Amino acid sequence: MRGSRSLDTKLCAWANSGPCLETDPELQRVADVFASSNYDWNALVLALFTSPLVTYRSATLTTQTSGAPVAIARRAQLCETLSNRLGLTDVCGLQTLQVGSCATDCPRAGTTVPSISTNLPSDGYSRGAVSALYVNNPDPFYRSSVEQICALLADQVVDASTGTSRYSSANAPTAIADIAHSLMGLDSSRDAQPSVS
Repeated sequence: MRGSRSLDTKLCAWANSGPCLETDPELQRVADVFASSNYDWNALVLALFTSPLVTYRSATLTTQTSGAPVAIARRAQLCETLSNRLGLTDVCGLQTLQVGSCATDCPRAGTTVPSISTNLPSDGYSRGAVSALYVNNPDPFYRSSVEQICALLADQVVDASTGTSRYSSANAPTAIADIAHSLMGLDSSRDAQPSVS
């Protein structure tokens, strides 16, 4: 049981960009679900990400003790989300960076999103540290980087001069509805405010 709770704690810290208390009864419940599922990873992810530890729908010992940190989108998460939801390929050049060689498969010239994305925090470990370092405080550099990335990507998907543009300013209601649903991930019960704006 100790090993599963350690895994639960690490996954909870990744989800929240902050630690979850090992003594929290809700974390124990999630660990029990994981153990009773014969340590099925999907069962753990479902139990944790629908738990108040992550959703904050009700108080837990962790939130009562440490508060409820609001996680910011870290580099890999933000870049993959933008790539997937906008139908673009590797907007930040992360796949090229993972290969480790930029001799033949570099981001095309003039693409500045990969260089800006290096200013975004990423998941990592400090030398000798057991726990990962998670940033959950958006500083001016983070905000500026995200704004620049969004502006550069807007040039690629709104009234783009090359290729097929995903959005057209001539058809704003359709574009705004698609942005609310596809990019922001809002369902019809929560899309009224962005659709009106």
